[in-house]
Amino acid sequence: MQGERNWSLELRVQEVAQRAVMLQVLRVDRDERWSRAELEREIYDIAPLEVGDALERLRREGLVHVEGELVLASRAAGHLDALGMFSI
Repeated sequence: MQGERNWSLELRVQEVAQRAVMLQVLRVDRDERWSRAELEREIYDIAPLEVGDALERLRREGLVHVEGELVLASRAAGHLDALGMFSI
């Protein structure tokens, strides 16, 4: 049972990190390209390793493009955001 709770907590941390990254890369008040360092600074309450894992998962799912140290939302993610599909 303890192991099951730890797995559930780990999954929750991953989801929170992914949501935090998406909320940042979809912001309309700044340039669409982010550096990994900028994301880590902006999402200061999530460990950089967790941010990196979130970026990798979001990249595999097609929601962000990662070009070296640069990160940007995919066109599909931007379109879903414009349709109001992402919310806090």
